[in-house]
Amino acid sequence: MFSPPFPPTSEGRSVVQPTAPFPSQASNAAYSEPQQTQFLKPLVESSNGHAAAHAPTSHLPIGRLTHHGSSFHSSNLQPSTPLNGAVSSGTHFQAAQSSYVNAPNSLQFVQSQGPVILNKPESHASVGQQSRAGFPSQPTNPIFNMVNASQSSSGENRHVPQFQGAPSFHPPISRNIYPNFPNVMGGSGEMAHSQNACSMPRDVGPQPPFGVQQTDSGFIQNPTVPPSGYPNPSPMQLRQPQPQPQRLDPNMMPSARPPPLIDLGPGGPVRCQRCKAYMCPFMEFQDGGRRFRCPFCHASTPVEDVYFAHLDHTGRRTDIDQRPELFLGAYEFIATKQYCKNGLTPKEPAFIFMIDVSYNATQNGMLQVLCSNLDRILERLPKEFDSSVSVVHVGLATFDQVVHFFDLSAPQPSMMVVGDVNDMFVPIVDGLLLPYSQAIQSIRAVLAEIPRLFASSKVTETILGPVVQAGSDALQCADRVGKLLIFSTSLPTFEAPGKLKARNDRNLLGSEKEKVALMPQGEFYTKLGEQCVKAGVTVDLFLFPNSFVDVASIAQLSAITGGNVYKYQYFVVEKDAPRFLADLSHDVSRQIAFDCMARIRSSAGIRPVTFQGSFFMENTTDLEMASIDEDKSFFAELKHDDKLSDQSAVIQCAILFTSVSGQRRLRILNLCLPVSSDYNQLYRVADHGALVSYFLKNAVQMNRERGLKEMKEHIFQRCAQILAAYREKVSESAPLGQLILPETLKLLPLFINSIVKNDSICGGSEMTVDDKVWMIELIRGMRMDHTMLLLYPKIVPVDHLELLDPSEITSVVGSIRASYENLSHTKAYLIDNGIVLFLWIGLGINETWMNEIFGVNSVAMLDTENAYIPEKDNTRSRGLRRVIELVQQTGPRSRKLFIVREKDALEPWMKKFLVEDRTGPNAMSYVDFLCYIHREIRNVLA
Repeated sequence: MFSPPFPPTSEGRSVVQPTAPFPSQASNAAYSEPQQTQFLKPLVESSNGHAAAHAPTSHLPIGRLTHHGSSFHSSNLQPSTPLNGAVSSGTHFQAAQSSYVNAPNSLQFVQSQGPVILNKPESHASVGQQSRAGFPSQPTNPIFNMVNASQSSSGENRHVPQFQGAPSFHPPISRNIYPNFPNVMGGSGEMAHSQNACSMPRDVGPQPPFGVQQTDSGFIQNPTVPPSGYPNPSPMQLRQPQPQPQRLDPNMMPSARPPPLIDLGPGGPVRCQRCKAYMCPFMEFQDGGRRFRCPFCHASTPVEDVYFAHLDHTGRRTDIDQRPELFLGAYEFIATKQYCKNGLTPKEPAFIFMIDVSYNATQNGMLQVLCSNLDRILERLPKEFDSSVSVVHVGLATFDQVVHFFDLSAPQPSMMVVGDVNDMFVPIVDGLLLPYSQAIQSIRAVLAEIPRLFASSKVTETILGPVVQAGSDALQCADRVGKLLIFSTSLPTFEAPGKLKARNDRNLLGSEKEKVALMPQGEFYTKLGEQCVKAGVTVDLFLFPNSFVDVASIAQLSAITGGNVYKYQYFVVEKDAPRFLADLSHDVSRQIAFDCMARIRSSAGIRPVTFQGSFFMENTTDLEMASIDEDKSFFAELKHDDKLSDQSAVIQCAILFTSVSGQRRLRILNLCLPVSSDYNQLYRVADHGALVSYFLKNAVQMNRERGLKEMKEHIFQRCAQILAAYREKVSESAPLGQLILPETLKLLPLFINSIVKNDSICGGSEMTVDDKVWMIELIRGMRMDHTMLLLYPKIVPVDHLELLDPSEITSVVGSIRASYENLSHTKAYLIDNGIVLFLWIGLGINETWMNEIFGVNSVAMLDTENAYIPEKDNTRSRGLRRVIELVQQTGPRSRKLFIVREKDALEPWMKKFLVEDRTGPNAMSYVDFLCYIHREIRNVLA
């Protein structure tokens, strides 16, 4: 029996209500004195049924948030009682102070004093807004003399600069007063939320900070769709304000508790008889519990006897506290045989490691490094949350111009060679795949023997297509799903299926013909990837090239199957082995689901039309993935088909998958959104992170298919339309010369400008074709928090760190703005975008710091080619190494470290990551882009 942390109450009737209804408009009270920004404690129901307050704040490590306690002012607001009696309050109060300034450059600031209720007409952010808290090393006093203090007629706090918006215009003020990501991240972290907040209907507040993990009645809400509002199209005839992307993170972080697993017996999950939607909290039971009404198609379905329960006097089922599917947003069903291929219960999944043993693999040291460490990494194979041992099976194979299979069932392993690469077959089935716990000794014996067997190999031409075919066939012969981990060092040029030719299209990058260089050679690997998806086989590629390997062609194997591509150009054991082993360990150990199929259902009036992510679609509704891991997410854009007559819009995502224990399951994710015709409410709850991530994925795909020029025009126009709709519908009374941005989307111009500067889009001939395609494929399935870090790197001063005990530092905080003018020549900084890591050292850095970190007396004596931080027994060395360690632990990949001296040869490359600056001849700085987008907004409104 499942007992929820928040048992339902008996008040109110069970009806379909939005998961996050819009709060009612409230009046704005006046305060006589300026107030600091404050937020209410989120109210949740405690174990005794009374409202309790939880107010954790957030410290911000790179890429994730950790929560620590803090105090906030309380509120006398009474929480509402939503569906099933769960109590929560999403209303927040904010008190703000700003100023009106008559400045020589005609920028204007509006002064208002008193609190702002965030569910009133939306407060505005704008160019010219200065944070009250200020920025590090920035004075908090206004930069101009205050004159003409005033307040807007609507009672809003607005910061509304006024300028014409030409791209060449440079306002004579500091860029530090413009909306900036580090301040927003630091400030939004204070908007604490409850770790036990129920996901049932509640007031919509602004979206939580990036990376914050919400909970759903006792388990983490990462595997759900984030709540936001949905627009009613009937009054929106002039302009659609913004696309409606919904972000889905089906898998959870390793530290998360799993959603409840529900077994309904041989009958399987209860479903609507018309649209086949699964039982969820928004089904309305009728006729004394004998029927239920579907919120998606409104059909009435009879309740089977085994699922029947009486309704109480409020209309709720009497067993609701024993059925998680009736009050939780996410849960899992055990699937019956009708959900299995051929009606057969699946077996445990398997991993097959297929290792290149050609001349290149032995010479660069990859083969020896892998064979020496693989047995240790296999101890971390994924397992169920409540299990101590993994049941995933393991197989080993090697290849050069032929494929070698190893029989692990005998005490003395044997090797079998398949030389007919044009007609590949699997010579062994029973002894090829075994649980790691049963084959430890055999695996260690094989790994010790492989480097010796191929130490004298002179084979330079290799195969790849037959290797993938052999691995897929081996899993199919064993009736298992799983993953192929392929380690390759060169372009497959041997005469065999999948043979590729070297191309020299680097000069096409950055031109209108670039899309030719980014396209694969033929359809062989695309079709092979589709075959792998049908077989439930995902492909991870670990590439160690010294030259062109045509990532554009072979990466289709990973892109379609839901796999990953890792690339270690010019692999050097001393520098790259730790990074490679860290990536491999994470890839092997992370939470993963196999043989997946996802479908999104929505209520009448809306439907998903486009999808972004790593998957294969054979039709227009089903997303097929050989696997999906904890570092993947996909996006769906919803479209209006008709007027939304109901007060809520319901979305359900059902994912059929095989777990790491070999059990067929269904994960159900539900969301009920409020419908509103009020633009102000819509923009107030906009999911900035989802919107930016969607734009990036869409821009990368469009750039690859249509070219850079068309992509830029499209994304700039979409951004202008979003902000113009807000300007027209919410702030129409303000003068047209003022650039007004919605509070939730005030950083949208910054990230749109960062998107078009990203190497996956604007990278030219200074990078290789393989590097650019690798970046494109990396972004395809990237999670939102990783996307935000990629677009806006975290820059942290590190010259002041001193550490006695490594446990003293648990998170990385103190990020500054991504602009070169913020880098002091007397300091050192870590710059991290999730892919690479720079340690930038100013020429005026303290000599003592240089000696304690690197053992040299000056920056000029530093060996930047080595890119190594030696282990020294002093507080500063321990502090720097601890921060680098924490950075490397975040995200799905280990970063390659580069040490950059000020004015060194690597500095121009590093400056490309300082996205607020002008990073190229055709790029705009953040300030210039704000002016440009303001002009575009005015053109849209003209």
